[in-house]
Amino acid sequence: MQTGVREKARRFQLLLDAYGITPEIGIMQAGIERVRQMQQHMRNLAAAGSTWETELASRGVLDEGMLEVAWMEDHAMDLIQRSRG
Repeated sequence: MQTGVREKARRFQLLLDAYGITPEIGIMQAGIERVRQMQQHMRNLAAAGSTWETELASRGVLDEGMLEVAWMEDHAMDLIQRSRG
C-alpha cells in the first residue's frame, strides 16, 4: 500500500526539520533530480552487467524507482504546501 501525500509530507517535514531547511520547491526538485540520477546510474550498471543491479532490474525494482520519481513529480507542490502548514 502506498503511503498518501499527508504521511509523506509529514515525513518530508521531519527530514527538513532535522536539517533546519524550510520547505520550498527547489528542495523537491533537487531531491527528484538526485533520485533520477541514481536510477540512471543503476540502469547503466545493469546494462554493463553488474550482478546486483541486473538482479534489481529483473525483479522490477528499478521500474518501481521510476514510479516513485513520477509520484514525487506529480505531488511536489502538495508535499511542500502540506509541510508548511
